[in-house]
Amino acid sequence: MKMLGYHGGVTDYQATYYSGSPAVTSIHYDCSEELIWTGGQDGRITSYTHPNGDKYSSFRPHKTEVREIMSGEAGILSVSSKKFCVTSRGGMQTFSYGGDQSVVHGDLYNLLFPYQNILFTGGSSQLLIFDLNACRLVKEVPIMYGAPFMKSTEKSLCCGHLNGMITFRDLMTMNIEHTIHAHSAGLTGFDLMDNYLVTSGWSSGSIDPYVRVYDIRMMMPLHHLSFSPGPSHIKFHNDSSLVVVSQNGYYQYLNIEEPMDQDYEGFNSIDIEVVYSFDISPSGQLMSFGDGSSYKQVSCDSEISVENCVICEDGEVVEQIEYTPPAPRIRVDDEIITGNRQGFDSISGIRTGPSVNDGDLLSDWDMSTSWSVPRATKDLDADLFPDYRQVDFVGYASNPSHTRRGGARPARSTTRHNAPARKLDLLLQSKIKKYRPPRSYRHHEIKHTRLGIDGFDFAYHNATYFAGLENILPNSYCNSGLQWMYFIPQLRAHMLGHLCKKEFCLSYMLDHSHGINCQASNFLRSFRQIPQASGLGLTEPPADDGISLVRMMENFNRFILEQLQKEVTNNRTINGLGNVQIVEQLFGSSFISHSKCMSCKHETQRETKSFQYDMTYTEAQRESQDDFCGLLRSSLKRESHTKAWCDQCGRYQLTEQKRELITLPNILCINAAASKSDMEFWKSKSDASGWLPIDLFVQINQEGLQVSNSAPVDATQEVIRYKLSTVISHTYDQSNKSAKHSHLIAHIRVEDMYHQLHTIEEKKTDWYLFNDFHIRESSEKEVLELHNKSPCVLHYKRIDINDRVVTQSVVNPITEEAYFMENPIKNHVSRFAPISFVPLARSSMLQKGDIVAIDAEFVSLGAEETEIRSDGTRVVINPCHFSLGRVSSIRGQGHLRGEPFLDDYIVTTEPVIDYLTRYSGILPGDLDPKTSKHHVTTLKAAYIKLRHLVDRGCIFVGHGLAKDFRIINILVPPEQVIDTVELYHLEGQRKISLRFLMYCLLNEDIQSETHDSTEDARAALSLYFKYLELREMGEFDQVLLQIYDKGRQSKWVVPASEPNLQNL
Repeated sequence: MKMLGYHGGVTDYQATYYSGSPAVTSIHYDCSEELIWTGGQDGRITSYTHPNGDKYSSFRPHKTEVREIMSGEAGILSVSSKKFCVTSRGGMQTFSYGGDQSVVHGDLYNLLFPYQNILFTGGSSQLLIFDLNACRLVKEVPIMYGAPFMKSTEKSLCCGHLNGMITFRDLMTMNIEHTIHAHSAGLTGFDLMDNYLVTSGWSSGSIDPYVRVYDIRMMMPLHHLSFSPGPSHIKFHNDSSLVVVSQNGYYQYLNIEEPMDQDYEGFNSIDIEVVYSFDISPSGQLMSFGDGSSYKQVSCDSEISVENCVICEDGEVVEQIEYTPPAPRIRVDDEIITGNRQGFDSISGIRTGPSVNDGDLLSDWDMSTSWSVPRATKDLDADLFPDYRQVDFVGYASNPSHTRRGGARPARSTTRHNAPARKLDLLLQSKIKKYRPPRSYRHHEIKHTRLGIDGFDFAYHNATYFAGLENILPNSYCNSGLQWMYFIPQLRAHMLGHLCKKEFCLSYMLDHSHGINCQASNFLRSFRQIPQASGLGLTEPPADDGISLVRMMENFNRFILEQLQKEVTNNRTINGLGNVQIVEQLFGSSFISHSKCMSCKHETQRETKSFQYDMTYTEAQRESQDDFCGLLRSSLKRESHTKAWCDQCGRYQLTEQKRELITLPNILCINAAASKSDMEFWKSKSDASGWLPIDLFVQINQEGLQVSNSAPVDATQEVIRYKLSTVISHTYDQSNKSAKHSHLIAHIRVEDMYHQLHTIEEKKTDWYLFNDFHIRESSEKEVLELHNKSPCVLHYKRIDINDRVVTQSVVNPITEEAYFMENPIKNHVSRFAPISFVPLARSSMLQKGDIVAIDAEFVSLGAEETEIRSDGTRVVINPCHFSLGRVSSIRGQGHLRGEPFLDDYIVTTEPVIDYLTRYSGILPGDLDPKTSKHHVTTLKAAYIKLRHLVDRGCIFVGHGLAKDFRIINILVPPEQVIDTVELYHLEGQRKISLRFLMYCLLNEDIQSETHDSTEDARAALSLYFKYLELREMGEFDQVLLQIYDKGRQSKWVVPASEPNLQNL
């Protein structure tokens, strides 16, 4: 095996940085930025930039030595003997455990991330499990002989103990599955890679000169590798080689696959007294050694300097913060005020901060005028040029005599974990120069953990009373289009009063959310089932070029208006009321299409209606300085020459086509940019102040259509004034590593009635920015500003629209008649499906305040998509997509208390990938109306029944209702919800499962084999009445403490049941 560095000598390290601490006890390479972190013996943590070595941040979160440092999305995690701490990269503390009033028994040693936001901390007597999302301790696991070393595989936790043993524990149950007796007197380190485990340690009172290699598939030793200086630190460099370091500065590369082909005589060494800490960068290009007062970096390839190496292959180069020394401290007295103090002529000599200027600064450059400058290419050897030859774009030359043939190292040797090799100049390009829109315009991700999204703070993204829409579902690009439809009062009122058998319930959800985030799942579910939407490609994921997303939004704009018009025209409501063609009243306009054959001069014309118009940009218009109004006028008239069929000539001829508007719409809907050149045209207008007008004045007179941004002086004909109401824009984030860098946002002018609807007494603005669930106030100036965004859909409303189209009063269409409507698929239901419940009768209809127990079961329509990052953390890209499979409701009072009155299985038209039978009790075929033995109905029918019970004021009792209501996609006022998971809960403690509560309080064993929604709903109802009983006797608090004590003793497992980490 070829040695890295200088063989058999002292390695000439290229960088030495002093940490300022007595000893560097921990060192760590950042997983996402070009930073090196050091932890000192005095508890101080300091970071340095790479490759400059400048100090980036320094803070002291601990009082004793820092034993380990890790980096992640949560920030910088560190551990000392008595404290675990999470801080930002700047040093602000966000969470800590232990400290002065320490609850830590024994010492803490290290950190481990087996899952995203789930952290394991090993100690001398216990293993602590933290939920970083909720910032709390989840579980304590007693452990013998301590765990100073920890690693993890996909299913196992590997712990290295003080007595030299290594144990493998199941990550779910924490039970020990395998044990390896590696070293008799203790461990100095170990590491895992694929199926290999390597260990180093002590034997018979001295350090063992061998590195032992194990196959963890068979749990058997393979061989051992000799390292005579004695290994104190070991780490895998790639999938087949590891770096072994001694305490006195010797290190060597060993190949675990070729144990006999090693050079055991030559070692690399570094000028260092004692190696306290050691780490290898995620890229595999750098190593760092920490000693008594500094740390030293070494390139893993002796032919590449440290300055040309990178820490992470996708790491961001951090921007160095300039240090500004504080102003001199002075004493304010008469001398300084009168100007007599030495050193100051007057008080004006005191340095102040920068002046405040509301205008643009000289440094406010447009990001489009700057670009990334890559690192200069390496100079070629001058001896290559005399024999240089080139064929096409490939150059070649004879090898000079002083250069060894095949001297370049394989790419795999300089990268860690088999990551793809890249050119150094591409790796070192700074991403700071790449274009980034403002944070409010970017795509915001909902951070998912194994605990779901309960810990995600939606309120941080929305301080308004208006509802945001989550963006985790397929086709969530529709969110901007759904928001503008809701904020048209006439359309909103019509949709709230419209109820047919088609599933379109989104408007009702938006109207009742009061700032709570919603899902458009019901709408998107039916949207994907419409053949026309699929035919237009609206249900396919957009391409990664940005243009296709804009086209999809414009096509959605056309489709949704046509579809709404068709539905309100062809469908009658459930309550028998007629429909008004509201879409045509709002968006409809008429024009005459003229077609003239250029050969025979034959002319035809026909009248057509349209709901929207496309902007057209000719080359002459792109080069001219026409304003927006002139461009819109030509687009509305739309004159063109094209080949068309001529009846007079009997063949295709060149024809002249013109469009003549005869009526104008109440809402002028404009598709603004459908191609890349169109978007470039809008970007070119970003510096043109006021190019997009807030007002339009449109007139049809003898001269034709006239459009201007100011009222005409002589208005002999009617002039219609429009005001900008909606701008849907496309944004592009070049530095976003995910596929979400192309995004849509909407600026919407909200009318006064919506502020009154949400009792907003003092409004600050009419404009709001809607970016999925991120909503904030905006301004007219921001809307008209074309920097950072390219408009693709524009809406202009007539200022007198509310007089021309009256907003109807909203009447709730979900009445008692709707509740008792017949099953929409009764003709398709199997005759072997008897009703297993007693439905409600009109005479026994539930009233306000009546108790209803409810539970729901789900099936999976889409598997969870995850990725493993370079630091080993597991990140959820797309969460599992659930759909309602069964819903059951139980009577909570009367002589039929505890009996179900609703038990519906929900038919699904989308393919089910997993019925989750272990947790739902649903079997394949149960949701098919032709084969099911249960009562099967549509999601719409079940939703209407539940919505009617909510509107009547019923009180819903259940266990974990938040998730049930989320999957059903129904909003229930908090005062109508009694959740037993919250009733039986101590603040700051874990939440108790339904099964464990039934076992402790009522001595009943439920869910032993599978779940049943009627059983679970009945159990929740029993727990609620038990709660009332304990409260009345004054024993509830004492009983709850006893339940928690019993849970800790039994590890929250019901006897005769298998333990499961799902209980966490």
